[in-house]
Amino acid sequence: MKEPKDNPRRLLSIEDAILGLKRPMIIYAILAVSINVLVLGVGIQIHFKEKSNQTYTSFETCLYGMNSIINNNPDLELVHKNIIKDLKSVKFNVDRVHLIKAIDNFSCDVFVKGGKGVRRYLVALEKNSKFKHLYRILDIKGKKVNSRYQL
Repeated sequence: MKEPKDNPRRLLSIEDAILGLKRPMIIYAILAVSINVLVLGVGIQIHFKEKSNQTYTSFETCLYGMNSIINNNPDLELVHKNIIKDLKSVKFNVDRVHLIKAIDNFSCDVFVKGGKGVRRYLVALEKNSKFKHLYRILDIKGKKVNSRYQL
């Protein structure tokens, strides 16, 4: 014998089934939210870790390293300690870095402009994965600029 569609017993069993699903759905939602929060936290941590260990190209190392040197405040992470020791007795009177020309991955020409005209420096770099920015200035040599504007 078939029960009619409007049978209250049938409606009651559907309500019981829905109430039976309520608890697993709540657990699933809490679990999904907690996993998303965990993944977000790990992503933020990785992002900030990558920012602090930013690597520079050889060109950027020449630019930022020489800027720190001519501002009489050498960056310890971009300039070799022997150069910093040699520069303690030297004070630069330079306005700005005028031009940087990358020669290869381990050297570049840096032209600076100041009160005495344009000066040229040949900058040698060293590369090591242990360095914070991958490259570091190893040596700086002054070179003569063949220019009619040189004083």
